[in-house]
Amino acid sequence: MQWFFERISAHTLPISFGINERKKYPSDFSKLIEKKILVQGQYLEAVPCTLCEEGHECLVRDADNEVFYVCENGAGRKTLSNEDLAIFDYNNDALLKLIANELGIKVLGNGAFSDQGTHAEQVLYSIGKLYHGKVSGEVLYLRTNNDAEVDLYVAQVQNGAKIILSNTQKPTLKLRFDNVFFATLADMLADGKSKTWFDKEKLTASLEGIRQVNFDKATGQLYLNGKLKYTPEPQGPHYWFLLYLWDAWERPRTYQEIYDYVCKQTGKQSADTPQKFCQKMKSEIKNKYAGIDKIISIPSTGSYMMTDPKG
Repeated sequence: MQWFFERISAHTLPISFGINERKKYPSDFSKLIEKKILVQGQYLEAVPCTLCEEGHECLVRDADNEVFYVCENGAGRKTLSNEDLAIFDYNNDALLKLIANELGIKVLGNGAFSDQGTHAEQVLYSIGKLYHGKVSGEVLYLRTNNDAEVDLYVAQVQNGAKIILSNTQKPTLKLRFDNVFFATLADMLADGKSKTWFDKEKLTASLEGIRQVNFDKATGQLYLNGKLKYTPEPQGPHYWFLLYLWDAWERPRTYQEIYDYVCKQTGKQSADTPQKFCQKMKSEIKNKYAGIDKIISIPSTGSYMMTDPKG
């Protein structure tokens, strides 16, 4: 199926397939038709000549209850079948529906797949949300190799983890974004014995390391498994407290380091000791989100660390 994914990556919509692909990849072609990813449309009006070696096309003729073509170079006449002439159109929504069903992605809204492209149309689509253990986030499908659309989208919509599915190659982003992960559909194809197209466990394995916790640097909102848990005052001390620990992900930071950073960012000193200041920050967050103790742990005396909940 690699050939199919390469084909839809390289062309703008609409994309059509015909006799050449059908003869070269008969098994794959049958599967694509069965899943309605390829849907029969019109019929060819001209076909490549296989009677000579001149590399030309011949007009399709219909006479005396027979469909055929005649080689213009005198190499003869060839009868054609409907399969020879059928043009199959690529159905992008059918592919996204199959991906969602087999990978356990929850499609939101009315079940339509919205186009998320900023400048180019029919390039980047939102499939839905994925909740599968530690693998959690918004899933998008990059149909072409237009990496710029991913950069633009992720830069504008930063809340929650992003899982970008592409066809054969992973995008290269100009900027580094926290909690943006990539996987290719070609790498997730199930083996020939499976009744499904895609192997969900291959997706999980390829996204190993994705965080359950996500912090939106623009708003300070704290998410767990894609669900909003806490919203601090904009640019307030709790925002800077969380941001400092987020940027130091799974690395301990002492009360003194946290205190110095927050006071510098807010431009205000505190009468509390660094220990009391940090404990107060966490306690005030806990009043609004009781689960903060599982996210901000105490790895050693006198320090805090942000991490995924254990167990």
